[in-house]
Amino acid sequence: MKRNLNRIRGLGLLTTRTRPWKFKIRGVPFLLTVILAVFAVTSVPALLCAGPYPPPAREEGTTAVYMADPAIFFWASDYENYLPGDAVDGEWQTPEKALGMATGRVSDVCSLGRGGEITLLFDAKVPNRDGWDFAVFENGLSDTFLELACVEVSSDGSTFARFDCVSLTEGAVGAFGALDTTNVSGLAGKYRIGYGTPFDLQSLSDDPLVIDETVDIDSITHIRIVDVIGDGNMLDMYGHQIYDPYPTTGSAGFDLDAVGVLTSDPTIPWVFTDGTGSTAESGCFIATAAFGSPFERHVTTLVRFRDEYLLPNGPGRAFVGLYYRYSPPFAAIIAKRPVLRAFVRAGLLPLACVSRFLLDVPSQQKKGGGNRRHPCAVRNADCSRALVNLH
Repeated sequence: MKRNLNRIRGLGLLTTRTRPWKFKIRGVPFLLTVILAVFAVTSVPALLCAGPYPPPAREEGTTAVYMADPAIFFWASDYENYLPGDAVDGEWQTPEKALGMATGRVSDVCSLGRGGEITLLFDAKVPNRDGWDFAVFENGLSDTFLELACVEVSSDGSTFARFDCVSLTEGAVGAFGALDTTNVSGLAGKYRIGYGTPFDLQSLSDDPLVIDETVDIDSITHIRIVDVIGDGNMLDMYGHQIYDPYPTTGSAGFDLDAVGVLTSDPTIPWVFTDGTGSTAESGCFIATAAFGSPFERHVTTLVRFRDEYLLPNGPGRAFVGLYYRYSPPFAAIIAKRPVLRAFVRAGLLPLACVSRFLLDVPSQQKKGGGNRRHPCAVRNADCSRALVNLH
């Protein structure tokens, strides 16, 4: 052994005479050389093969939207046309779990099955503003185990425009295979659990259905999620085969956690629709969640108070901006819990009564004197009945 080491030293490769693990190769410590070799074998090929699209969540340059991001204004409130595909057990066919805010829990999802789909509805139209307009959340277990879905939108609930997508994954990945996020664009499920894939409605402006005004991207009311069957039979916008983990069973296909609507300006109210063509401009998310509708009279009173007393002045606008930014997550929690809704309604009733009083005072003064009942007393019976009916 010593003779062989001496021969190697004679070649000038080793520069120490003791302990082989401390040998230096051409002046480089042996262990450091091993580390560099491992990095070269494992990391360099990955860097060379990385695609052109944004990286995983929490990495520099990502577009992932965190589920508690204050830019999320409201969430899907209803669904229709849930059509599960194959290989999804009954316990995962739970479309109601796709409503409300994202939970980040693996089991709190609705599985679409192979090629399945679901259409989500909202209390307000999805706005087409600068930047991302909404985000779709899936329950991907890691940054590489990702199940994908196509995303479509509609302004009438019947005709849908699909977002263009790209998949640069070169071959089948198997049931537990890995995907490189940088090879995927325009498909929901690009990011791990707790992080949503964002979509920009303006990117559909060149779609034929948008050009001929069949789909109005300024009045989107429905978002449809369609599972990608990951065996390569589905194609992207360039004709590339789309692959994701396949075949999976039990909860096969895309596992939808939630869809959240984003905003770039939290001070602009939303326009809600009651499904009959009537609209109401609102932003009172907690009141709407508590009373069940933006058309409920206590909610409309609070909206009027906001418009006439808060928005006309700087401090009021600042308060409204903070409320709009931070109240939606709490509203989503309230909407899902009947008992909590009852308590919040009870707390809001006095505020609504005072607001109505302040709103009625100017109108009473304009009409002149006369013996009139106190405007709050006029509605005292209404408030009492509302308290009795809390449930």
